[in-house]
Amino acid sequence: MTNLPLFSQLYVGDRQRNSIAPRELRQAIHRARDLAGIEGLMIWTDNDLPLYQTLAESCRECGVAPHLWFAVLADVQGVPLANGDLQLHFDGSRGYGRTGAWRGLGTGGEAFLFCCPNRGEPLQQVFQAYERLLERVDFDGVMLDRIRYPSAVNGFESLFGCFCPACEREYSALYGAPLSGKREAVIAFLAHLARAPWSEAAQWRSFASLWKTAGLEELFEFKKRAVTRVVQRFAGAARERGLKVGLDLYSYSLSPLVAQDYGELAGTCDWIKLMSYCHAVGPAGLPLEVACLQDAFTSLCPRLAPGEVHRLLRNILGWQWPEQSERLLREGLSEDTLGLELERIAGDKSIGGARIFAGIEAVRLPEFGINITAEVLRRYLAQAASRAGGLVASWNLLDIPEENLRALGERKRLA
Repeated sequence: MTNLPLFSQLYVGDRQRNSIAPRELRQAIHRARDLAGIEGLMIWTDNDLPLYQTLAESCRECGVAPHLWFAVLADVQGVPLANGDLQLHFDGSRGYGRTGAWRGLGTGGEAFLFCCPNRGEPLQQVFQAYERLLERVDFDGVMLDRIRYPSAVNGFESLFGCFCPACEREYSALYGAPLSGKREAVIAFLAHLARAPWSEAAQWRSFASLWKTAGLEELFEFKKRAVTRVVQRFAGAARERGLKVGLDLYSYSLSPLVAQDYGELAGTCDWIKLMSYCHAVGPAGLPLEVACLQDAFTSLCPRLAPGEVHRLLRNILGWQWPEQSERLLREGLSEDTLGLELERIAGDKSIGGARIFAGIEAVRLPEFGINITAEVLRRYLAQAASRAGGLVASWNLLDIPEENLRALGERKRLA
């Protein structure tokens, strides 16, 4: 097992501020350094500038590099989004979709409501809030989060992007055609799914081929361009200040759904955190993402039996998981899935030599059904050992028990 660099993440919202003193936060950082040997910490404090400064100083006291953890297009610090700033779906709705959407959306303190990346004014407000933090806190780097479109967790309708006036203008300027034509293509695609037999669905081997068959390839390329442009802007501002840049990206095989192109984005950053969470039930957690896709295709493709929907998605993703969504959410996926995703990234020549950090759950949160044990972490470490360039113990350092910190620290003794 190699001695992989280890980062972690620290979120301090209202609940944590009200129950944990700054001294205890400082102790938590020092403990993680002593037990696990963390080298960097991504910090999110809901725009609490003095607390950012205190935590950055606490990191430096024990040789941990402080990074700003910043959500760009959803749940933005200090920038409330108006309903009109949210993405406008092809059916005229905003916010969450309906088909396959997770019922837990908006119940855990994070709304996961996404701003349109082509709307200039709200994005400028987000950028100004970001720059203020970079100017006033002594960070070593940043990690950009929520740099994407919604996933199937938000409802299948939200996968097709935004059809607001700003997107209409951008699309027309880029392709010389109205975006309304793609709205009609989405409606036709969904109608076709309702008639699709298994003999056809069995041929769908990737999301890209599915969009191409539906005449939606250009729409998803448009979405990727928008995300890449936003990342280039925010990453560029950090790099101008001499800061390191990390990107929080969806697991490689799911990234086409949310318009994240690993090849394009690799050139904007110093490292990519791969969110291949095999047990977490939340946005980006593989069990929930797969379960929502299964539910959506089951609803949209009435001619497919549940077992056929399961096979359809396994053909596309190449992973193994229980057919029943309830069991999938309870048991998760094997940690081997992380190794498979890392191998796929290594085989993608467009990514070049970008460093890939494996994002792994390390927390214990019984109220959210997450119970990561030291044994689970050891299995993750075994998958990452020869394939990843580093590790990110996710999400909140305050919820990582001591035995898990010690398990993470074993990577040094076993190197």
